[in-house]
Amino acid sequence: MKLIDLMLIVSDAYDVDGTLNLCIDMETGMPLDRKDREDAGDTLAEFVAVEIAETFDPEESDLAQLSEASRVIETAKHQLQAVEMAIDTEWGEVNRARS
Repeated sequence: MKLIDLMLIVSDAYDVDGTLNLCIDMETGMPLDRKDREDAGDTLAEFVAVEIAETFDPEESDLAQLSEASRVIETAKHQLQAVEMAIDTEWGEVNRARS
């Protein structure tokens, strides 16, 4: 599996309007520098592209590549959920203080 193949799988799942595709070189799959992108607005798409690219190992099997990509995204999901919980907790405390 090449990096671009993995990125296209990720891009198809990320959204239907190709936002993640704007973050990558469509020949290699490597993330583009923000200054080289048409649209630098979706930093979550950029984050996903960078995380996948940084853990990609062309010497590994397709199954290993997919497994590692899944692990990286799962870790990010847990980190984002922790941030969401902290924000929700703080929101609840601020809301109670105002009551």
